[in-house]
Amino acid sequence: MEAARPSEAEREALRQVLAELSSDLSRACRIPFENPPGYRIDVGRFRIHFRLHEQQVRVGFIGIY
Repeated sequence: MEAARPSEAEREALRQVLAELSSDLSRACRIPFENPPGYRIDVGRFRIHFRLHEQQVRVGFIGIY
């Protein structure tokens, strides 16, 4: 993520989305063929890959591609 040099507004948007993920998955897309299920959500130019484990969000990737 740091290599993409996010602006302060982008950082704040990422923080806000991460705070909301454990209670609201409606904006996230399930990544096919992953077990346990993985999800992806887009925040501007950034992509967040994560999994849920007992209402905890476990982030695997934040970056651009």
